Amino acid sequence: MPRIKNLWDYPFLLLGMILITHYYTFSVVALTGLTFERSCATFWMNDYESKKRPGISIFIFIFLELFSAFIAFTWITLQFNSYYWIVIGMLVLITNFMLFFYIWYWNTKMHRILETMVLKKYTLQARFQAKENARSLNLLKFIVSGVTGCIFVEGLFFVVQWTKAIKSYEVALLFVLEFTNSQNKNGPLPSSFPRLPPLIAGTGCFVFFIRGHCNVKVESLLKDHLGNWEDNKIELPLDRSGNKFTVNNKSKGKWKLVKLSARNSRTERLKKYIFYITKNNLMNGNIMVMYHYESPGEVPQLAT
Repeated sequence: MPRIKNLWDYPFLLLGMILITHYYTFSVVALTGLTFERSCATFWMNDYESKKRPGISIFIFIFLELFSAFIAFTWITLQFNSYYWIVIGMLVLITNFMLFFYIWYWNTKMHRILETMVLKKYTLQARFQAKENARSLNLLKFIVSGVTGCIFVEGLFFVVQWTKAIKSYEVALLFVLEFTNSQNKNGPLPSSFPRLPPLIAGTGCFVFFIRGHCNVKVESLLKDHLGNWEDNKIELPLDRSGNKFTVNNKSKGKWKLVKLSARNSRTERLKKYIFYITKNNLMNGNIMVMYHYESPGEVPQLAT
């Protein structure tokens, strides 16, 4: 893709990136707002429902909006290391989780006490509020636990990757991920092939995987926004043993590995490869599309 040296030169792109990041950030910090509101309901137990306090909701909304916008802006403009924000977010999640379960425990305990004892310090409204707090927090604890756990684990993966603590296990983890994905026929692979490779001036190799099916036309795989490609097709016979395929030129079985090598006359330094497997001359499994920049040169131009 074209490189962007300064985001300020593309204000709409910058605004869109900030808005989408703000949306994700606000979704995370909203848990903190929920816990803060329930904490206020616990603190003003005697008259929280009867006495209006609009400042609480206004403060929570404005604070979370501004805080999310600040994180999004510093994240996108790289004024603050994004991994630091992830670590801070994980600490906030842990603190919020502990505070939430503390007020849940306190309200549940207080509700039981007020139901069995007569205390002058607390009014009938306080009993009702303690019961309401305990019930709402009891319903929310599963949601808060699930969301907090998912976000924390995801953030933990980012942090571990950042520290390169699992660098020696990356190949094994990627193999497990690829194997798991290959077992799901309706997995997350896209059903359409890329119309463009990353447009670069240097050398590089970029690989895409798309979901294959019997109705895919080979001609369509050779067309993209760079124009038509001149291809050379090679079919290699395969022997299959379980989930393992091996090339055997003497084999006359029903499995074949098809390799398409293509060049574009408009971009000589770029070569395109397409690999897929056929069974009885019908496409079987997924398709691999590879763009290879063999040498440095000018950035490819789109076909008109």
